[in-house]
Amino acid sequence: MTAEIQLEITAWTEVITKLMEAGEIPGLSIAVIRNGEIFWNGLFGDKNAIKDGKTDSPVHEDTLFPAASLSKPVFAYIVLRLMDRGVIDLDKPLHEYLQYPRLENDERYKKITARMCLSHNSGLPNWGGTPLSILVNPGESFSYSGEGFMYLQAVAEKLTGQSLEQLAQQ
Repeated sequence: MTAEIQLEITAWTEVITKLMEAGEIPGLSIAVIRNGEIFWNGLFGDKNAIKDGKTDSPVHEDTLFPAASLSKPVFAYIVLRLMDRGVIDLDKPLHEYLQYPRLENDERYKKITARMCLSHNSGLPNWGGTPLSILVNPGESFSYSGEGFMYLQAVAEKLTGQSLEQLAQQ
């Protein structure tokens, strides 16, 4: 490793540590990818919130972190690419592409579009049971909804014949 690269890594480490402190982030794992290869990876802090200044579970290379909603922007990009290619119309009701049995008890679901799911105004809850209930009329107001993204994912997979992972890789 050259001295220049070592300085770059030292600078990253300092910035990451400061950002973690400012954001009260207990731990993280980060990788820098260059030319499709892991160039550098860093392990910082504790995988659990630090209590009483003690760290008993440091981040390791195999530590799993929940990604939660961090994938939503990636998925939104995939859907917009599909729209660019003419595969999906953001304003066409999703039920015209794919029925959603969990919502068949509420005809309002036939108004839900990809645009509504992407902007969290589908009327669907974040997560719901079976049968699923619509909270408000689709398109009327913002209501964060992972459920809407799951429906849209099922539509994208049906339209392309590919899994979400395949679409993301593509």
